Order: sequence, then structure tokens, then C-alpha cells
Amino acid sequence: MRTVIPNDIDLLRTEGLSDLTDDADIAHVVKTCGTDLHCATERRVALAKENGGIDNVSVVLVRPKKPSPICKNWHRKLVSWF
Repeated sequence: MRTVIPNDIDLLRTEGLSDLTDDADIAHVVKTCGTDLHCATERRVALAKENGGIDNVSVVLVRPKKPSPICKNWHRKLVSWF
């Protein structure tokens, strides 16, 4: 278990995003968008599409407002909501 730290940004993504963007792309988005999650989400998807992505390009950015414990398999619970 780990604790969520307020204002950290967690990134959940599909292989359509992770396979078509690299660390330099992500650094560029962070520099360009700062803490604007809508801008960062839109830009990451656009970059993946510019790099050849045509299917399954999904991204979710989350910035918690208060600390809370997270269980080990929290991502499975999140994915089950969709």
C-alpha cells in the first residue's frame, strides 16, 4: 500500500499512448502544459496520433487533492468502472 500525495499527477494510459510517445514527448507536454490536466491529456493523445496512433489511444490524468491510502490493485478497481 502507498499513500497518495496531494497534487501529484498519476498517469493511466493504454498501449496506444505508451507505444507511440517517449520520455522526451512527455517532458515536452509537461513543459508546455504545466499542471493543466486537460491540456496535458489532449496534447498526449495528439502526440500519439501524430506518431501513427490510430486505435486505442487513451489517457487518464488524476491529481488528488488530499492524501489517502491506496490498495495494491487500485488500477483494477478503476478499470472495472469502464
